Amino acid sequence: MKDNKQKGLASLFITVVVLVFFGFLAYNVLSAGNGTKNAIATSETTISNESGEVTENAATDSDVAEESNSDSKFSTGKIKLGLDLAGGVSITYQTVEPNPSDEDMADTIYKLQQRVQNYSTEAEVYREGGNRINIDIPGVSDANAILDELGKPGSLIFVDPQGNTVLTGDQVATAKAGIIDNNGNSEYVVSLTFTDEGSKAFEEATARLIGQRIAIIYDNIIYSNPTVQTAITGGTAQITGMSSYDEANNLASTIRIGSLSLELEELRSNVVGAKLGQEAISTSMKAAIVGFCNSCSIYDSCILTSGICIGTCTFIIYYT
Repeated sequence: MKDNKQKGLASLFITVVVLVFFGFLAYNVLSAGNGTKNAIATSETTISNESGEVTENAATDSDVAEESNSDSKFSTGKIKLGLDLAGGVSITYQTVEPNPSDEDMADTIYKLQQRVQNYSTEAEVYREGGNRINIDIPGVSDANAILDELGKPGSLIFVDPQGNTVLTGDQVATAKAGIIDNNGNSEYVVSLTFTDEGSKAFEEATARLIGQRIAIIYDNIIYSNPTVQTAITGGTAQITGMSSYDEANNLASTIRIGSLSLELEELRSNVVGAKLGQEAISTSMKAAIVGFCNSCSIYDSCILTSGICIGTCTFIIYYT
């Protein structure tokens, strides 16, 4: 009798833990897709002629992209729900270029990450092999609208305070994040190189905008709004004032994708239902309830309450 009581207590404890876990999981399923879109924070930055020796961070763009993906998976404090639990849209792209560079792939992934955040903060964009990109967006169902939006080329412009475009993305040849030494202190920067056309246009614009701001806008979102320190000559410029290398790298990536030549073609896309996840939760809940009933039967056999417990559990199972 004592052994049965101890077994009953152990079974009851395990069952309660299982019920709490699946209750929390069910809550996340119900609340999936209700995240809010955060505004992009910008630092107080300046733009001037390039000066000082720039040191590139040892981390590559692909490393930074992988780190960002890792952070997004584990730093939210909330269970990330896959398509099998929340349902949604799954898309796979392949680059037309058979052997794209790691930098181009990282930039394209970053571009797509910015866009899918409009649909779900649970969305994931990740590389598959050498030239494929997978996108999983839980909690949505309109695949056609998403494909149309993701397929747009995007537009990068540099705009003066009056709203006039002074430079376009295709007039920027390169954009690199780096670190310079500023009187013994490390400063994070983005170094720009312009095309011949861009160099001339930016020199004319900055000459008349000294002390004013030039906004860097991609897809109608301001990513940086630096103050012009001096007329930019020589076809190169440097944006300073970023608070971290990641911030500088993200800005450089945003500027690069404004002139990104990497073309994507859709390999496959499909809408995934949440039925698998719902059935898994339902089955697990039923199993937990059966275990709870068994615990009740063992523990309460002496006080004749197991009948009530089993009857209640059977009612719950029937309606689950």
